[in-house]
Amino acid sequence: MSNAKWGTGEYGTPGGTVTWAFASTPGTGFVFSQYITESAYRDVIRDAFQAWEDVADIDFVEVSSGSQTDIQLGWDTIDGAFGVVGEASTLGSKTTATLFSFTQSEIRFDIAENWTTERDVGSNEVGLYQVALHEIGHAIGLGHTQDPDTIMYASNISGLDGLTPGDIAGAQAFYGAADTAPQSGTTDDTTPPPDSGRDDPADQPVIVYAATRGNDTFGVQGGDTVIDGMAGIDTVTLTGDITQYTLTMATDGIVLTDRVSGRDGTNTLISIEQLDFQSQGESFDIGIRSGATYLSQSDFASITELYIAYFDRAPASKGLLYWATRLEEGMSLPEIA
Repeated sequence: MSNAKWGTGEYGTPGGTVTWAFASTPGTGFVFSQYITESAYRDVIRDAFQAWEDVADIDFVEVSSGSQTDIQLGWDTIDGAFGVVGEASTLGSKTTATLFSFTQSEIRFDIAENWTTERDVGSNEVGLYQVALHEIGHAIGLGHTQDPDTIMYASNISGLDGLTPGDIAGAQAFYGAADTAPQSGTTDDTTPPPDSGRDDPADQPVIVYAATRGNDTFGVQGGDTVIDGMAGIDTVTLTGDITQYTLTMATDGIVLTDRVSGRDGTNTLISIEQLDFQSQGESFDIGIRSGATYLSQSDFASITELYIAYFDRAPASKGLLYWATRLEEGMSLPEIA
């Protein structure tokens, strides 16, 4: 998720004290079908929290499980062995026009996996230390990298034995360096976008949803939300007719605005593939239209000219977005014609 971190300051400022606990009751987002009671597993997870604290200016404090705990962890049933090994979810509130502060996070590990506490992970094992590092990274705001030699890579990380320069750079971009940690000069795709200069406090809190890495469905909870679907095919359900919304494409997601006052509000959607409207018999597929974001004004003009030449009319918005996406994906204008 972008634009979200612990603490109330801007990027590069401390995250403050973040409490965490081994869950002893069901979570808000995750059931936690079993609690982590084994001392060896607990020690590995403590080491993972310490590893992030050693490099970034954020203070993790272990506490007893309770409603005021910032981060809770537990075992759960996800999808069976050799599938998704762990997941993290977060909630937060808006602190400035461009920044969101986490208020709660939950991490679960798939109980079906063959977990090991050893750093040297066998071929049929899953390293708890590596996965804990990865999920804690999500819980403090880091997204996936494209570098397989980083803990925050989206796939198999069992061959790594700890945080790498790319991971450290991402954490320090969010929180600054810990007092004892060297400043990292490396950047990767977890580095936040440049500050837009807007820093006025928001009038209303904004909920930040972070999904699991599976297929998720979200409601908008009255609007003014930021929803990050992460991986999978993710759907947002709306309460109105498709004709009552304005959808604006952007390079990092879309902004969906309900033109009916007091209903669904304005929502920023990141990595969301489908929208379900009350009037639709099936999902509105954002993915097949999102490529239009990257086209130039002249490209749009060319497609519009084709429509006028062949149909003697301007294109409808759905048709324009569809063919613009095909053009961005590599289809030529003669092929479209």
